Amino acid sequence: MVNVAGDRPYAPSDLEMDPLTGLYTRAAANRIVLEGVRRAQENDTVISVALLDVDRFQAFDEEYGLMAGDALLKRVAGVLSAGDIGAETIARYSRDTFLLVFPDTVPEDALLATEKTRSFFDANPLTLDLKAKSIEVQVSLSCGVASFPGQAHDDRDLLRKAQGALLRAKEMGRGRTNLWQRSKETRMALKTSYFAQTQLDQLSELADDLSRSEASLLREAVDDLLWRYDSLRVRRPESSKGEQEMKE
Repeated sequence: MVNVAGDRPYAPSDLEMDPLTGLYTRAAANRIVLEGVRRAQENDTVISVALLDVDRFQAFDEEYGLMAGDALLKRVAGVLSAGDIGAETIARYSRDTFLLVFPDTVPEDALLATEKTRSFFDANPLTLDLKAKSIEVQVSLSCGVASFPGQAHDDRDLLRKAQGALLRAKEMGRGRTNLWQRSKETRMALKTSYFAQTQLDQLSELADDLSRSEASLLREAVDDLLWRYDSLRVRRPESSKGEQEMKE
């Protein structure tokens, strides 16, 4: 089992362990990530995390039963613990999701380490010895990676970003590793926070009428606005000087 390295303010024995897999629980992992982010802030370093989710696990549970599902999760945890994946901490984060914590690791390196782990499962089916029979399981993982401080502003945001990257990996077809990045939808949301929807609709209609892009029209409007107020700034000092002479 991977231990928690370093001089943490609490001993590893103080942290909760998952009885099925022998890994840290979600609560313990949250504490470890919180401490890791604190250290990254103090030492001006970086911390990355990865969430690994077993694809279509619910379908496996329904076909083979909960005991078989538990056996599969235990085998996955064993592979993660035994492998040299570069993570300081491994935790069972939910029923079929695991968390890897990479202190002092830039997101690109965490992405490569996570993808290497995912690829190992792709290339090595797991054998489960059930009561009735032995079965071979091809485990597919979807993984999401995020990093602090470059991609998140605190420990909770870091985990949310990793979750977002994981969901994106699922949306892209499962069985892949995805690094969190700002989506097109997120960037577009910035525009709606500055303008009313009616203004955006009118802007869209104007762009169509003029056969121009909305961006070019907005740049033109901003340029006009800046020119207008720049002219006011040029005249304002003269007025202020006259007012000052009157006061004197």
